[in-house]
Amino acid sequence: MQHRRHSGGRTLNAVLLGMAISASAVTVAAAQTVAVPNGATCPRCTVVAETLFTLGTTDQDMLASSQLARDSRGRFFGTAAGGRSVVVWDSAGKYLRTFGGPGQGPGEMSQPISRVLIGRGDSILVAERGLLVSVFSPTLAFARRIRLHARPNSLAILPNGQLLMSTDVQSSAGIGHPFYLLDGATGTVVRSFGLEGILITPGQTVSISRQPAFTPSADGASLWSRSIVNGYRLERWGTDGTRRETLDMSGTPWYRPYAELADTRTAEERRAESLARLTPRGFDSLQRVIAARTPPRSSLSVAGVARNGEIWMLTTEPVAPSADPKSVKCWLEIIDPATRTKVVSTRVPGFFTMMPGTDLTYSSSVDANTGIITLAVSRVRIQGR
Repeated sequence: MQHRRHSGGRTLNAVLLGMAISASAVTVAAAQTVAVPNGATCPRCTVVAETLFTLGTTDQDMLASSQLARDSRGRFFGTAAGGRSVVVWDSAGKYLRTFGGPGQGPGEMSQPISRVLIGRGDSILVAERGLLVSVFSPTLAFARRIRLHARPNSLAILPNGQLLMSTDVQSSAGIGHPFYLLDGATGTVVRSFGLEGILITPGQTVSISRQPAFTPSADGASLWSRSIVNGYRLERWGTDGTRRETLDMSGTPWYRPYAELADTRTAEERRAESLARLTPRGFDSLQRVIAARTPPRSSLSVAGVARNGEIWMLTTEPVAPSADPKSVKCWLEIIDPATRTKVVSTRVPGFFTMMPGTDLTYSSSVDANTGIITLAVSRVRIQGR
């Protein structure tokens, strides 16, 4: 049987996953599911964003990705053009320098960078798309390397220095999305959790949202993540491995989840699709076919957790996969986890990411002609509260 995931997520060898889980897995306790009312408690509230500066606009600081980090000194870090070095700006967005570079030596990147993180004491962790994470001091001097046991889909540093990682696995039993708590010095697995999986019915292919990114709480004791089950749901997991609760926003009238699609292909069609994957042109054609027969659905993202603990959720009205991104209608919904209510529900121009511990956000744009990526850094506030 073939499992298709339209998100293009990675798969992890089941044997490797079993080795990690056998030493550290925990039993998931039953968690409470709470239905969040649809109406906002502050219906007149809107979110106002003031753009402070834009990064990636010069030859010196051209960018290779839309990921950004910020340390306690106010410096910003992003992935430089070429993908194997890190560009640094000051708190006002002025270019400072670039460090790293391609290679196998200390402080060099053998593979493209996937993300840059800020650790304790403003140490800088540079994760490659493979298994290696290079650690640099606040002065940007190379310190050491950490080797992970699997490629992360999401990676974060907790206040105690431990790493929190998510990855996915596909097996004959289904598709699971475990979280891993890692030793911050060695990368070894301390605990794994979240392996619930989605059972696959014979003769069906399942379209699920991308492996959920997560946002740790300020104290690092728990994390918020989209549920792996299709729908507008948010899960809170403790880093002790227990699922604390699920907030269900499925009453939102315009939200449409990913849907299960009946697999009606003949054996000949399946063989043809398998062959099509072998060439770039055939693969692109196949993706267009898949998109055409996929019903409109909503995208869902956790923008971040604000300093007061409120969760900022971004989602879209139903949109076809082939739709023009400029036509997508995006909503910001702010959830108060203490009262389990929506505080704000308002339209916003597009998706953005919150920078932990600040009132800053950043959003990316890509020039359609040149492919140049720029990042707009903004200060946000809620108006009308």
